Amino acid sequence: ALRDALAHDDFLVQYQPEFDVSSGHWVGAEALVRWRQPQGLMAAGEFIDIAEQSGLILPLGRYVLLQACRDACQWPERDPPLTLRVNVSAQQFDAPGLVDDVADALAICGLDPGRLCLEVTETTLMQDTRGALRTMERLKGVGVGLAVDDFGTGYSSLAYLKTFPIDAVKVDRSFIAGLPGERFDVALVTAIRELAQALEIDVVAEGVERTEQRDADRVRRLRRASAARSRR
Repeated sequence: ALRDALAHDDFLVQYQPEFDVSSGHWVGAEALVRWRQPQGLMAAGEFIDIAEQSGLILPLGRYVLLQACRDACQWPERDPPLTLRVNVSAQQFDAPGLVDDVADALAICGLDPGRLCLEVTETTLMQDTRGALRTMERLKGVGVGLAVDDFGTGYSSLAYLKTFPIDAVKVDRSFIAGLPGERFDVALVTAIRELAQALEIDVVAEGVERTEQRDADRVRRLRRASAARSRR
């Protein structure tokens, strides 16, 4: 069914907005793939595992990247420009054609590379640190930003923050869920924020869904979640 869906363009890319918590301004969005079904849209969590097991994650990933770049070109002009964030799976990241796929999508759509930020989980980065560094350096050569997704949930060394050319870290939603009252989550978010700020890395809080989470001191004091800029 996934193969047929790819062949018949049965996928849809939707967007989760990203806001600057200090100003409230819209500063970008994350691309999320959905599968059109007769009963409605199926979320990615219900079919991504099958796509990865079958190898279909590569053509699906290319589809999402290209469609997202096309859509981002239609977004309103802002200063700084709105950031497009696109997730890259472990298989995509390890595939030899990733950098070419990114460069091709940008060229086809005419999107400024500085507006695109690719998100990779820390678990993916730690599977082969030398290979990951080579891939990230090639991607930085294209001009795109790089973010660590689900930060704090993997089994990795903080040393990679100074080794890899990272522009942003995304604080996992499981840590945001307990704000503002959960002491453990407050401590973790505070530590991540201060570490990232010291390294001049942008911080994005995932899953801010309630007013009290948005207004929590530990969230309000995050760095501006705007377009990632290369600092290396």
